[in-house]
Amino acid sequence: GKIIQSDDVFSFSLDAVLLAEFVWVPIQKGRLVDLCAGTGAIPLFLSYRTKGTVTGLEIQPRLVDMANRSIAVNDLSDRLHILEGD
Repeated sequence: GKIIQSDDVFSFSLDAVLLAEFVWVPIQKGRLVDLCAGTGAIPLFLSYRTKGTVTGLEIQPRLVDMANRSIAVNDLSDRLHILEGD
């Protein structure tokens, strides 16, 4: 998959990869939430491990935009959603 990032703002690191692997995921169904979603790395990584939906919440509009574009590029808009909010 592809994750859109910018050198000007937060980029995901190994922590996001490890956290996505640490999460116990109901493989066939379920709803998951990622708080402080950033560029959407964790929801994107989780999309490989679950058929359920993942909703991310992020306060920074620019990161929300990048995350949603990454979701669209990876054709996952039916299962992943990033919302702007606090």
